[in-house]
Amino acid sequence: RNLPAGVSRFSSRLRVKSPERWSPASPHLYFASAVLLEKGKITAARAERFGFRNFEIKNGEFHLNGERIYLFGENIPSVNFGGFGRSSQEEAAELRRRLAGYKARGCNILRNAHMPIMKEALEIADEVGIMFYNEWSWSFTRTIDESEFQRRNDRELLAWLERDCNHPSVVMWSCGNEVRHARNLPVYRQL
Repeated sequence: RNLPAGVSRFSSRLRVKSPERWSPASPHLYFASAVLLEKGKITAARAERFGFRNFEIKNGEFHLNGERIYLFGENIPSVNFGGFGRSSQEEAAELRRRLAGYKARGCNILRNAHMPIMKEALEIADEVGIMFYNEWSWSFTRTIDESEFQRRNDRELLAWLERDCNHPSVVMWSCGNEVRHARNLPVYRQL
C-alpha cells in the first residue's frame, strides 16, 4: 500500500531460540507488540497473543510438538454462544465454565460443529489448554451457484483464517461438514 509521507516500512524477524511450546498440559503463551510512531509519537499500537506449537499426522496418528497424542473430544455447538442477550462477560464466563467442564472430563480437543465459534472461545482454549478442530460454516450442501458462492465465501473464509491463525489451540481446520462433492465439480472445486 502507499504509505503517508514520513512513514516508512520496517520489518524485523525475531528469533526465539528455545520457545516453550504450547500444549494442553502446558498452555504457554507469548505476546508480540507493534507500535507505529509518527514524528516520535505513538499513532497506533497492537499486541497479539500466540503460542509456539507444531502439529502433524504421522502414520495416521496425531502428533503435537513431536509427541503422539490420543485425541479425545466432543463437539461444542457454536450456535449456543452469541446472540442470546448475554453480556460479553457472561458469555466469556459461560465459555470458560464449559471448556473447564470438557477439560475435567478428559477432553483435549473440541470441534466447533458446523460454523466458527466466537473468538473468545479460542482465546479461553489457548489459556486453559484445549485444542480445537476449527470448522467453517459450509454444511450439508449438494449444490451451489459457484460464482456467487466464490464471491461471498472467499472473503469470509479469508477473514476466518486471519481471525484464528494465531491461536495455538487451533490444530485442525475443516472447510465444512457433510458437503457432498463426489462427481459434483462445482462443489469439488470450491472445497
